[in-house]
Amino acid sequence: MSWQAVILGLLVLLDLGATLVVLRNPALSSGQRAFQAVLVWLLPPIGAVVCLVFASMDAREEARSLSQHDPLLHPNDAGAPVDGPSLCGCAGDGGGD
Repeated sequence: MSWQAVILGLLVLLDLGATLVVLRNPALSSGQRAFQAVLVWLLPPIGAVVCLVFASMDAREEARSLSQHDPLLHPNDAGAPVDGPSLCGCAGDGGGD
């Protein structure tokens, strides 16, 4: 098997993987999915990598929006009581008093 065939096979696998990721991305409209899928196949290595980066950013944003942290429910961010001793055993404000 020649090295050109190996590189061509790797490019096809990359494009197939990127196409599947793009088509399964719920954050995109059908037109955006179609555009990105065409981009993957017209610019094989560059289009695939760009579309995979965008899908990764969308997934991170989705995970961030699904966070269970509610800043209004836990205003001091740790959920620990405001009064009382702190973890370090100091006066409760962490100032070392």
